Amino acid sequence: MAQITEPKLPSLKVGSSKYKGNTYYYVQTYTFHYDPKTKHSIRDSQKTVGTIKGGKKYGEIEFKQEFIDEYPDLNSFRTYKTENGIEFKLIDDELDVVTKALKVKKLIGGATWAIDKAISQIGIGDALRSTFGQYKRHLKLASIINYMIQQRTCVMHNYEPFAKSHWLPWSRPLNDAQIHHLFKNITEDDIFRFFNALNCGYRDKFGEQFFKRLFVALDSTSISNYSKELSLADMGHNKDGDFLKQINYLMVCDEISGSLIYGKTYKGNVVDVSTIKNLLADLKCIFKYDGDDDFSPNLVFVTDRGYDSNDNLQDFLKHGFNFVMRAARLELDTWVSSTIDKHIDELKDFNNFDTYVEQYVYTAKVEYKYDDYPIQDKNKNNTTKVDTYVHMYYDPKIYNQQRDNIVFNINLARNSYNQRVQDFYNENGSASVENLGKIDIGKMQSFIRHYCSFDAKGFAVINSDKVHKKLKYCGVMALVSDCLSDPKEALFAYMNRQRVERNFETHKSILRFNRPYSSNDKSFQGKFLCEMLATAVSIYFETNLKNYEKTPDAAKDNIIINSSSMSKIIDELNTIMLVSLKNGFYFDEVQGKYRHLYKALGVPVPESLYKYESECNEKVEDEEPYEKPDEELMQIGGELM
Repeated sequence: MAQITEPKLPSLKVGSSKYKGNTYYYVQTYTFHYDPKTKHSIRDSQKTVGTIKGGKKYGEIEFKQEFIDEYPDLNSFRTYKTENGIEFKLIDDELDVVTKALKVKKLIGGATWAIDKAISQIGIGDALRSTFGQYKRHLKLASIINYMIQQRTCVMHNYEPFAKSHWLPWSRPLNDAQIHHLFKNITEDDIFRFFNALNCGYRDKFGEQFFKRLFVALDSTSISNYSKELSLADMGHNKDGDFLKQINYLMVCDEISGSLIYGKTYKGNVVDVSTIKNLLADLKCIFKYDGDDDFSPNLVFVTDRGYDSNDNLQDFLKHGFNFVMRAARLELDTWVSSTIDKHIDELKDFNNFDTYVEQYVYTAKVEYKYDDYPIQDKNKNNTTKVDTYVHMYYDPKIYNQQRDNIVFNINLARNSYNQRVQDFYNENGSASVENLGKIDIGKMQSFIRHYCSFDAKGFAVINSDKVHKKLKYCGVMALVSDCLSDPKEALFAYMNRQRVERNFETHKSILRFNRPYSSNDKSFQGKFLCEMLATAVSIYFETNLKNYEKTPDAAKDNIIINSSSMSKIIDELNTIMLVSLKNGFYFDEVQGKYRHLYKALGVPVPESLYKYESECNEKVEDEEPYEKPDEELMQIGGELM
């Protein structure tokens, strides 16, 4: 028994005409173009290639000979127009079997498998489906996240050729116009709903225990850009030092796993210390369950010096969030520096040296007063009281290093200055205060100005009181917390906040998202969301790699982990090919080191054969209506009446 494949015909349409009271139906091929003004397809030409026998809407099609010559497979079939489209029946051999034309593709699929499994395991997949399930946008966004991770870029111009050669959740390639349309329809409200779904998923997956006391690292970074159309771009404290307009990115993540809790953007001229109030208001909206029930996670925010202010501390307290905050600029007259001054002797007492952290450690309990319900333009009553802990740390190594450096530089500057004074005396025999005041030794002059006095002849003399005042807080660090009374626990929480800095390093360096590559606001938020999620997946892989490195399996599997491991592993996995069929796919045999690579990333190994009903095999009208239709996606006979 032979298998004969159905002919593959171009797009066809059915037209009709009336003649002497009779209706005739004919079949035509056609061409069309896209009109950007009307945003509709306009038919250019059409050509009649056959008629339907019997003068009825449905029935056997009689094709013209020139069309049969172009598609000779039609000689073996009778072709019918039915309510369900085009059907073919063999003319002669009843033993032959008609099969549909089978599309078989061989695609790169090893890395996509790992990324898709990670998206599912983290909970990003469920949150995407919940928020962007309409028109299958979640599959399109997941495909773009795959592209960003595998290509390590957020430049979208190369997505279309990438999608043609790689197996992706959304199998149809998206052109630039379609991606722009997808991004511009993602609003800030969508992003809020996504993070709500993500955090609700955390609670469902890990239970209430996950949010009992979750230490989260909070930090921001600046992303420079050249665009003149991005409303968030402005001049500010550029952390890259490239003197360009910037947009600030903020990230809140779990200190231990690095899991993304929340991310947002804000104007480039806003300083870190001013962002807490809006952030906490955002989180109040995000931490809702099923739209009604607030699940109020007990987050402990761990922040660096950039967020230290009494207003931020009070905002944390008023919104019910705990904190571990590093105090900044202790030399200023603040309640924290006053507390340190009061207990400086206890801090440097030899009995308070901790051999584990190799520092002197001391904690003072302070009653902090604030206004729980402040009224604008009115003085704060500061009647609400809460116990806070000022944890003080003194590292003599830092002190000694700073002392040696500053004393060396002051003496170097003093000797240089005094030599200039002596030279002046040697040349002139005498000198006036006015003439000596003109002596300048360049950059070292600041040491003379800040730390020296002058004797009767104008020679510089080091002022020990000024030096001691400068060194007063060298080697001293203070952490303020409302919930941690143990200084070592507070210190470990603060040290773990470096996690968010490494996450931004992944975002900017490993994935190369150091520029937004968006020319205007329309598509910026959609791209930002994909960048954040690509970063979250990469962080998940990095965490799994580091955990795997500590296991005996790492040495046994002979996998060496380093800073570039994730990128190399993704490239290695992209040598694994996948055969894609209409209703399924199967991978190459996965053996040897590739099984170990999947294990190191924390995802299962793909089996040799998978069958599935592709979510992309849906009717075209179920898709999101793009501004410009993709002609390549037109189905055979799709416009038949």
